Amino acid sequence: MTLYRSRPRVIFTDLVTTFFTDNQDLSVAARTVKQLGCDDQLELSHSGAQIWQSAQATRLPIVVFHDLPKTRWKRALRALPCQPDLVIASGGCSAGEMMELWVRRVAKRLNLAADDILYVGDAEGSEAEAAASFGMRSCTGDEAVRQLDLLHFYKRQLLLSDRFGEEAELANIVLLPLDLNIYDMGDTDILRRWNHFVFDTVLIVEGVVATSGFSLKALEKNIGSGAVLLYGIADEDEPQDTGAIVQERLLHIRRSGGVKLILVHTNSAAEADDHNIAEIARGLGYCVELRTWKTLMSQFEREPAWDA
Repeated sequence: MTLYRSRPRVIFTDLVTTFFTDNQDLSVAARTVKQLGCDDQLELSHSGAQIWQSAQATRLPIVVFHDLPKTRWKRALRALPCQPDLVIASGGCSAGEMMELWVRRVAKRLNLAADDILYVGDAEGSEAEAAASFGMRSCTGDEAVRQLDLLHFYKRQLLLSDRFGEEAELANIVLLPLDLNIYDMGDTDILRRWNHFVFDTVLIVEGVVATSGFSLKALEKNIGSGAVLLYGIADEDEPQDTGAIVQERLLHIRRSGGVKLILVHTNSAAEADDHNIAEIARGLGYCVELRTWKTLMSQFEREPAWDA
């Protein structure tokens, strides 16, 4: 199993073979698909229940694909403990064609790179091979639960300590708001629904934004369930050096796997970034983007198709 130093952005898995087939024989999985049309008492398999529980605990978005008629996949979804974030129909494509379709029509829309995607399966076979061929991460069989457990949301509190475990996949995207105004965030319902596709870690630094007030509470409410919020504040007996705080916190996250930094501003990025945070981050090896709140969430203004 390959271990990565950055956190995946999404979990991608087969609805049927992963959750409803308690056997890694793909021929059994194929028969299960046929049985979905006549089995009104559809239940999660033992391994499927373990994978679902571990996947949910990561708080990463879960995308499932299937090759079932509408009435059958609706029934399968009702058998899950809760709904996945996206459901993609393969439309009778082969495994390789299906992966290509998903990468082209979904990953691009969500602004994901191939290695941002973790393919999770209960069965070795063509799906896992196709995922790997497109550069996706993958874990199957007994390793699936173990690797998902390493991504448990609460394990990410390691970011707050000086322990950088070799197996810690913690921070892929860091959001640093250069100015914070609730009225500039756009539709907060969109922000709340899609935050875990965008934010992994949110760094709020005293001296860059106020660490108290209505705007900060709104940010915590809308993204706190899908991201770890970190605060960088100088100790009371130390002088307030915003540049030093940013350098120290971003270096800390970089060592834990952080690779990308999104700097959010309202109007002028040059005026907002008067502490040269973008330059500091690039010097630490981050990929840096400067975005407004509006452009950050604009890709989610339309409801995604459940059948891609």
